Amino acid sequence: MYSLGGSGNDTGVIYATIECVETGTSFDRTINLSGNKSNEYLSIFSGITLTGASTENNTIKVTLKRKPTVGDDSADYSSIVLKNVKVNFTRFSVKSWNALNSFNPFN
Repeated sequence: MYSLGGSGNDTGVIYATIECVETGTSFDRTINLSGNKSNEYLSIFSGITLTGASTENNTIKVTLKRKPTVGDDSADYSSIVLKNVKVNFTRFSVKSWNALNSFNPFN
């Protein structure tokens, strides 16, 4: 969730990076946030496959930055407040679509 003061015309920009330190694999994303918002839901990375994330004891590093007045950032006098930041992982034993009657628990 995020909050950003200012007017609805203001934009705050977040630069996000997620990286597996051991493999060096990373994804970057730039997110433009609208001003005059309070407790808005925000998903930064969704549906990505990060090589190395499934390896035990690997380190996943998430970096969030703001560079006020750089690029599209026009919310000069407002702070972006990030709340309840969570990192979730989806785990599968087998990642596939289920076909009708393809899994029979009893023979």
